[in-house]
Amino acid sequence: MPELAEVYRRIAIQPVLRLLGIYADRAYRRGETHSAALHQQPILIVAPMLAGAMWNNAFAQGEPIDIAGLFEAYLELVFDTSTSAP
Repeated sequence: MPELAEVYRRIAIQPVLRLLGIYADRAYRRGETHSAALHQQPILIVAPMLAGAMWNNAFAQGEPIDIAGLFEAYLELVFDTSTSAP
């Protein structure tokens, strides 16, 4: 199975992370994010979804995390798009 994981990483994961890094760099240069961290570590973009999926698989027990809602909240934090008053 390590060979399959390597092929998947090379064919699917690495290209997506490269593309996410390019988009993150573009967003940083435009001032749409306030940190270059997403460009430097593009896996941070998908980390909330991965964490939510792992949580739902291991710990949810009938109360799963809303992964789409989690990602929306994450984007709000990263891109400072909050429309609600403090």
